Amino acid sequence: MQQGDSSIDRGALLDRFLAALEDLGGSADIYCVALEGLAFVGPHDYGLQTECPPIPRSASGATDLSPLRRAIIRSMLEMDKPVVGLLAGRIAGFALDVALACDIRVAAESTRVQVDFVERGSLPGHGTPWHLAQLVGRGRAAELAFCAGELDVVEARRLGLVTLSVSSDELGIAGRKLARHIAVRYGGTTPFARRLRGVLAMGQTQSIFGLDHGAVLGPGVARTLN
Repeated sequence: MQQGDSSIDRGALLDRFLAALEDLGGSADIYCVALEGLAFVGPHDYGLQTECPPIPRSASGATDLSPLRRAIIRSMLEMDKPVVGLLAGRIAGFALDVALACDIRVAAESTRVQVDFVERGSLPGHGTPWHLAQLVGRGRAAELAFCAGELDVVEARRLGLVTLSVSSDELGIAGRKLARHIAVRYGGTTPFARRLRGVLAMGQTQSIFGLDHGAVLGPGVARTLN
């Protein structure tokens, strides 16, 4: 999927992304998944389509892509192989959800990570709050969330949101080299080792998707999250 492809709208892009993840996750010949490009384009970046099919809408008329987004994050978390994210540009909104669902994040030096719930006026419902708290601690996660903090790649790496930073020219090479290295080691090991990712993320999917939002936050907020 290239950014210049005018046939892609947001819903179609997410559909294709989910289908690709499911194919990769189900393949016995793939041992590591690397995501780059449009995988990390948030809704604010879809300036590509002026003539395309309508985005799915809810009964209220609001754009409703939440089920697709949740399915994408769940697919990433439940596949039995590592996921490496190659980050560039501004990572915010759903792009941040996808980035934090990756096991390893390699970022270009120009990357900016923004926790923009306040700016967008919407509650996060695709794993970002859980991942933020796990990676940076609850207090720092709250500060980022309430203050709409934007981080450069140096600060993002210091906090653990970015694993490795490289120049923009080296991003693709470095990311794919890392993915190949993992695939060689991961693919040649026993079935027990193939479960390593699941052990590292134990309870992750249940923590993110098993929460009863209605009981915790009330039905109004729960509708936003679900």
